[in-house]
Amino acid sequence: MLSQEIRTFCRRVLERCKDKLNMETGVISKIENGRYEIVAVLSHTQVFVEGESYNYHSTICEELIANNQTIAVDDCFTLPERVPHPLYLPQTMKSYIGTPINIYGTIWGALDFTSFTTRQQPFSEEEIRFIESCAVEIANILQRKAARTG
Repeated sequence: MLSQEIRTFCRRVLERCKDKLNMETGVISKIENGRYEIVAVLSHTQVFVEGESYNYHSTICEELIANNQTIAVDDCFTLPERVPHPLYLPQTMKSYIGTPINIYGTIWGALDFTSFTTRQQPFSEEEIRFIESCAVEIANILQRKAARTG
């Protein structure tokens, strides 16, 4: 489990990203052994709860992990074979952007944002670079913690 200091930092990152990307829900998850655990969430819905754990197979998160790269989808109806998260009905979640959080070259987790509205324009390169830089910020603080507890 993450310390309160790191969880507070993660929530601040989620707030900053959620506002800049104009998305409704932000999640930071730790991914391990085919499952991901929600370590921080920012949302006006109660779809996700910190500490809950899910199987990520057959979701867009599986693709993110397999390719170790950012995925940005402005209209999830274009992905009929992938459900972004098992708690979302495919017809309710419309937009998704997520990027891996890598620590020492290994995927630790993911930084994801979703919305119940379809974006009017695709995610820009600037928005993609922004979320990726936020994932690096999270990775850096996790690496510093790991170095201290060594």
